[in-house]
Amino acid sequence: MSRILVLSISRRSGHQHAAMAVENSLKTFYSEVEVLTQNFFDCIKSPYLEQMINSTYLSILKTTPEIWDYLYDNEKVAERISHLRNITTKQAANKFHHVLQEIKPSAIVCTQAFPCEVYSSLKRDVGIRIPLVAVVTDFVANAYWIHPEVDLYTVPSEYTKQGLVESGVDPDKVKVLGIPIKPVFEKEYSNEERLKLKRDLGFDSNWPIVLIMGGSQGLGPFRKMINILSHHNEKIQLVVITGLNTKMRRSLTWLKKSTKIPIHVFGYINNVHDLMSVSDILISKPGGMTTTEALAKNLPMIMVQPLPGQEEKNCQFLLEKKAALRIDDMEDITNVIRKLIHTPEMISELKYHMEKLVVKHSGQLVADAIMAVTSNQEIPVSLED
Repeated sequence: MSRILVLSISRRSGHQHAAMAVENSLKTFYSEVEVLTQNFFDCIKSPYLEQMINSTYLSILKTTPEIWDYLYDNEKVAERISHLRNITTKQAANKFHHVLQEIKPSAIVCTQAFPCEVYSSLKRDVGIRIPLVAVVTDFVANAYWIHPEVDLYTVPSEYTKQGLVESGVDPDKVKVLGIPIKPVFEKEYSNEERLKLKRDLGFDSNWPIVLIMGGSQGLGPFRKMINILSHHNEKIQLVVITGLNTKMRRSLTWLKKSTKIPIHVFGYINNVHDLMSVSDILISKPGGMTTTEALAKNLPMIMVQPLPGQEEKNCQFLLEKKAALRIDDMEDITNVIRKLIHTPEMISELKYHMEKLVVKHSGQLVADAIMAVTSNQEIPVSLED
């Protein structure tokens, strides 16, 4: 029996959701396969390393994001900290080597770059031959993904593939299969089903819904947006997901008592697909998973305050493809929403460009590719092949 080890980091993050989508697809289409999905730091029993990385990252993003902008994917910085990275990678690789001896997987799948880098070093130094699949969950793959030891990259677009190839990756190793998401995001609803779902969720079925999301950490200018939109003369209702940011949720729950428009506030939830299904406009940071889910739902997206690094690159990609809008000045948000609500051709054009970026059944495609690498078979490029 094949045993697939799927690794991510950061709990309740896009990377973890991608890992869970991979697991779901493997179990659905290859029932004979055993799938182990783990947080990499749990796998190597290094909670302190996880805490250090996550706390440092979040602290920088919340206080001085411009520093992350400088650090991210910067060749000079990477060269200067290479010694520290090598030490950290070596320590993690030694622990992971013992894990592999116990688990004995048939293939290793990484939805985040750090475990990919660790196992790549192990393959290089020890000579392990277990196939490595890198599942890239953003539209631009940063330099930390690039290792000759990777046997297969699955990526969301030709643009992503081109970037990897220009960085020296063998084009035969890169397959455009989309970002794996839960199948529920690909479900289509009739107008009647959508209206019923609106009522079941407690929303007004006659007013357009603007969905506001801030990723799993609930980062973003929620209060400022709501204060501005609450003076909106349009009949709209806001649905806000604050993720793990309980402080923001409490603040918005109190704020909504004094606003002029209906506001529904949620924390970390498991039915984002339902809220996307009934919404008319999404306001969000352009994380890879959120963006892919919105594309699958054909939900027009307004991007606000993308985080430096991957989100900024995702934002640039979507703007170039005319598949989303961007707002830098929050004061503009009312006019943009009003224009979208009252200009059907604008919505139609956005949806047209969004559809061109959708890779249908991405979960199944990625699962097929993983199993092909595991068994040394030819990797399919689509479900029709």
